Amino acid sequence: MAIFPELATNIRGEQENQRIKLLFHQVGLSMANYDIFTSPPTNSGIAPVTVIVKKSYG
Repeated sequence: MAIFPELATNIRGEQENQRIKLLFHQVGLSMANYDIFTSPPTNSGIAPVTVIVKKSYG
């Protein structure tokens, strides 16, 4: 599990988590093995938090 505060990946539409997907591709990791959760933006100025969790099988 990895937690990234203020990663700024909370772009809506097709670009959501695009930066993370690019980084995974560059290091040879499959996105199919991970779940990415990004908190919604707030009106209070608090940046979103991104959580990446490796899926487990078995």
